[in-house]
Amino acid sequence: MKHLSFSKYNNYKKIIKKMSNKNKKAKTMKGKKSQKNSRVRVPVVQLTERGRRIRKYESIVSAAATTGVNSGSISKVVRGICQTAGGYRWANA
Repeated sequence: MKHLSFSKYNNYKKIIKKMSNKNKKAKTMKGKKSQKNSRVRVPVVQLTERGRRIRKYESIVSAAATTGVNSGSISKVVRGICQTAGGYRWANA
């Protein structure tokens, strides 16, 4: 067997060379995000600590931009990891 690299154990280049273009693209994109907008907008509701509704936002990012609260913190509250973020409770709309 003729190897493309100097190491007889490295067959990766040879395997890639034999693959079709469709398989090459699938192999290189594996584990990577697509080029399209892959973010999912989750509507959230801002609540007081006692549970009174303040405002509804179309996404966590828009809520974070408007209120100044970290989007990661809002996400943790929505997922149930934390109870409050920025002094507010947050819930899925």
